[in-house]
Amino acid sequence: MAKRENFNPRTRDYFEQAGWIVEKGEHYNPYSGRTTDFGGFADFIMYVPLEAISLVEAKSPHVALQVCRESDWTTRRRKIIKNGRALGWLLSGSEIWIVGWTVDFVKKPDIRGAMRLQKEYTKSIHLIELSDFKESPLLELPLVLPLQESSTQIRNLNQILLTQAGKN
Repeated sequence: MAKRENFNPRTRDYFEQAGWIVEKGEHYNPYSGRTTDFGGFADFIMYVPLEAISLVEAKSPHVALQVCRESDWTTRRRKIIKNGRALGWLLSGSEIWIVGWTVDFVKKPDIRGAMRLQKEYTKSIHLIELSDFKESPLLELPLVLPLQESSTQIRNLNQILLTQAGKN
């Protein structure tokens, strides 16, 4: 069985070169032998100082990244949409991106000019937004904040969040 390619170092390098500060969000548990993601949905947490936000083409200075093969991104999306912590991350004003990688083999000349098969990597970025949670059973819950009769601010915030999620 062929070993699956790890796209995490390639992803970290790409975003660091683009100006992001990238921190590992997953950790390996030696007792269970499994890797656990940050919040159950992110391989990396990225951030950038507010004054540099215009340089990195993002809406938020905080982004959670899930890294996978391009062919697996819809499976990762479904997993994220079922995760209450992912919804909380978005409600905090942060973003979630899924970075899908494709590997192609292309004939290119090597140092001596002989044609050799070389790997060529292509990435695509898929955004997870509040509107993706429209069908989620998580929106049937009182959206992280409890709705109390005495607090008009909380009621107003819940109404705004429901509107943004397309559940009005």
